[in-house]
Amino acid sequence: MAFPQSDTIFLRPSTVHGQGLFAQRALEPGEVLFDLTGTIVWAPFIDGKSDEGPNWYAIGWELWVSPPAASPALYLNHSCTPNIALHDDLGFRPLRPIENGEELTLDYSSVELDPFWQMTCACGTSACRQTVRPFYQYDDATAQAITAYTPQFLQSALGQGNQDRMQTFLKTHA
Repeated sequence: MAFPQSDTIFLRPSTVHGQGLFAQRALEPGEVLFDLTGTIVWAPFIDGKSDEGPNWYAIGWELWVSPPAASPALYLNHSCTPNIALHDDLGFRPLRPIENGEELTLDYSSVELDPFWQMTCACGTSACRQTVRPFYQYDDATAQAITAYTPQFLQSALGQGNQDRMQTFLKTHA
């Protein structure tokens, strides 16, 4: 399936990793660039299996969306200083003005809850955290900064009884 034509984004090689999404024109905060679509996947967190859905986006506790083959969401590279974020309506929007030709980047920490998932960061920014993991696994100041652009539905997944469940889970699997 071919990558869809768009007046806002295009695909090309990235200096961060592989292929990336780039702005086709200047983009403004709040503008919906594209929506997260795909198949809903329920899968329990299992140590050693966090790479089963490498392109999945968390939408709840042990619940993800697996984007289809031509989805722009598959080409978003990570940055510890992202310029776009996923919102509660499942739309991806700029966090700040983005220049024509600039790569669109997402903080993967803001779209994952799996306590076993992590990856080595290659973003190269001055704020690089070296290891990317779910937002709630960082120190308070870092977690608070990431939470500013984490969808409310993921924050709520931790706050509705799942926080205690998650902490117990982490203690018993550490």
